[in-house]
Amino acid sequence: MSMPWPVVLVGAVVVGAGLGALHGTVAPEPPNPAAPAALPAPAPVAASSSAQPSPTAAPAPPPAPPAPPVPPASAAPPPVPPSPVPVPAPPAVPAPAAGTVEVRRTLPPADTPTVALTFDDGPHPVWTPAVLDVLARYDVTATFCVVGNQVPGREALLARVVAEGHVLCNHTESHDYGLPVRPEQQIRADLQAASARIEAAGADVSIFRAPGGRFEPSVLAAARAEALTPWGWSVDPFDWRTTDPQAIVSGVVEAVEPGSVVLMHDGGGDRSATVAALATIIPLLQSVGYTFVGLPQ
Repeated sequence: MSMPWPVVLVGAVVVGAGLGALHGTVAPEPPNPAAPAALPAPAPVAASSSAQPSPTAAPAPPPAPPAPPVPPASAAPPPVPPSPVPVPAPPAVPAPAAGTVEVRRTLPPADTPTVALTFDDGPHPVWTPAVLDVLARYDVTATFCVVGNQVPGREALLARVVAEGHVLCNHTESHDYGLPVRPEQQIRADLQAASARIEAAGADVSIFRAPGGRFEPSVLAAARAEALTPWGWSVDPFDWRTTDPQAIVSGVVEAVEPGSVVLMHDGGGDRSATVAALATIIPLLQSVGYTFVGLPQ
């Protein structure tokens, strides 16, 4: 869905972002008909034994009739193309069985354009409050994907996230990129530990995001066993690898569309560029009719 975009200033930079021959079988040429047989040479006239020609020489015999022409060889019939080999239709994809977990990456359809902002790797004592302040300024609800081992000593901050109406998501206890190769019980224990910390902050948790988006079968099986719905994302401005707020703004507004889930970060490093970009992204999207929602639980 394309939307008109206003010109946006971020710092001293001006941004204008836009949302948004068949090889048939050819019969060979029929061979040329065989050339008709050459007419036979006239029979030689025998010389008279007399030196004087006969005064009444008999007329020369008529020439022999030409041999009948050889009928042309019949043209070879055009080759018959082989019957096409029937290609079986691809098998129907069965509907997911009850209890199957699928990774969701976009929001369900809504009457108005919606977008979900998600923040990974917190809580962080500096950047999570800064993100919360921007969200409160524009009355926006978001989702925070919590890493369990970042919670100790920051329980009050996590409680603030809950009190301000935001959604909490399990982002594992240890943010282990190698989680898919761990034993099943270890994966489940990692998810359980993060859920316990979130629940201690007063929030129910029923959604999950794998570190690095590594939703491998082993991780999905553990999420299913823990009754957690996996959520990925559809827009990634790569805020974790830039210090340029303008790059983050462009990465969001040039890719967003109704139902987008945007990945950003409030932990894991210096997120000052993310906070600065957020203060431009939110009013810009609101100005063209977007509303912000948390991920569905």
